[in-house]
Amino acid sequence: MEKLSERMKVIKEKGHTVVVAEHRLAWIQKFADRIIYMKEGRIEQEFTSDEFKALSDLKRKQMGLRSIVPEQIQIPEITGNSEDAVLQICNLSCKRKKQMIFQNISLSARAGDIIGITGKNGAGKSTFCNCLCGLLKPKGGEILYQGKKLSEKARTKLFGMVMQEVNHQLFSDSVKNECLLANEEASEQEIRELLEKFDLEEYAEYHPMILSGGQRQRLAICQAVMGEKKLLIFDEPTSGLDFRHMCQVEKLMKQLSEEKYIIIVVTHDYEFLNRACKRYIRINS
Repeated sequence: MEKLSERMKVIKEKGHTVVVAEHRLAWIQKFADRIIYMKEGRIEQEFTSDEFKALSDLKRKQMGLRSIVPEQIQIPEITGNSEDAVLQICNLSCKRKKQMIFQNISLSARAGDIIGITGKNGAGKSTFCNCLCGLLKPKGGEILYQGKKLSEKARTKLFGMVMQEVNHQLFSDSVKNECLLANEEASEQEIRELLEKFDLEEYAEYHPMILSGGQRQRLAICQAVMGEKKLLIFDEPTSGLDFRHMCQVEKLMKQLSEEKYIIIVVTHDYEFLNRACKRYIRINS
């Protein structure tokens, strides 16, 4: 975001008009001259940069807007192992061809932990998650769940991912059948109860592509739960979300945490990280 805001300044200085549609507002403060607030398809209000910065937190939240000041990470970074850890990742490394993507990453997680993963683009965050899920073979290290070392096949069974582009993991012609793909032995009652839990019961016969983005995200979680996953990885779950929808994702993750799922969140969104996660690690390229 820092580099992007600097490039925006350069474009402005060359006499170009720049229009940015964005929910994550902190980074645009460095170059925005006017902020236009839209509601239900209409321009509701217009602010100068100074007027916008002067908005109170209460007013901003009532408008459904994200933080307008740069966030710093306020939660503790992971150091050492937890005594009651369920998941242990020990000195995990991954190499692609001759390039080392990441090296000697270690962390532990307790049941119900929500752990954030941060780092620059290209640092290896997605590769790390693919190793966790058994989609890639690490170059070194080991992953243990409840003290047992897991093979790639075992991790594929135990760990699930909710992609940023969730459409890539929805294949069936109905919401109900998406659940059956994850567990073909699931009963009608089990599916109904699960969909009801995630506010999707009334859409059971709908095609997944008719659902909103948030509903599709919840359906992907239903797949993971139906498939008896123990660890859920979310890849940039708040991309493109306003304040209200960000809070909905936060609430959903905390609900899963209360049910003792281990949640790992890959994110650049520090506002969300501080609200939802308990601890974090930074992957450096």
